[in-house]
Amino acid sequence: AYEEHALKAFDLAAVDYLLKPIKMTRLQAALERVEPSKATDEFTAFKVMSRERMVEIPWQQARYLLAEHKTVFLFTGDGKSYELPKTLVHWEEVLNDKVIRVHRNALVFRHTLDCLIRLDNDEDEGNASWGAQVLDVPEPLPVSRRQLSAIRRILRDGQ
Repeated sequence: AYEEHALKAFDLAAVDYLLKPIKMTRLQAALERVEPSKATDEFTAFKVMSRERMVEIPWQQARYLLAEHKTVFLFTGDGKSYELPKTLVHWEEVLNDKVIRVHRNALVFRHTLDCLIRLDNDEDEGNASWGAQVLDVPEPLPVSRRQLSAIRRILRDGQ
C-alpha cells in the first residue's frame, strides 16, 4: 500500500508491488506471474494436509470425491482419503470434464469409471439400483436414477 516499502519488498523477492487503488488488470497480471498454471485455468493437483504438512495429489491419482456431513473427501487409488475445502459443487466446476456426477453426494473421475453394476435383483428395470464400479475401489458407488443415462452414455461412447 505504501511506496516506501516497495524497495524492501523487491529485496525480499516479491514478484510485484501494488499500490492502492488496485487495478484489476494489474492484480491479474501479478497473480499470473506467481501461479502460471492458474492463468491457463488447467487444474493439475489437489493441495491437501497429510500428517501436518501440505502435499500435492495429482488429479490423475484421484478416484472420486464424496460429500458427507458438509465435508468433501478425496479418495485416491491407493485407498487413502483426504479432506478438501469447499463444496462438491465447487469441485465439480473446477474439475469440469474430468469428473462425472454419479449421485448428489459423489463425483467420479471419468478416467476411473469402469462399468455399471446392478445392485439388486428387481425384475423391473425402471426400479433397479445401480452402482458405478471405479478402478481400485472394491465397492461400487451408488448411482442416482437422474445420472444413470449420462453415465451409460459416457461408458458407451468412451467420453
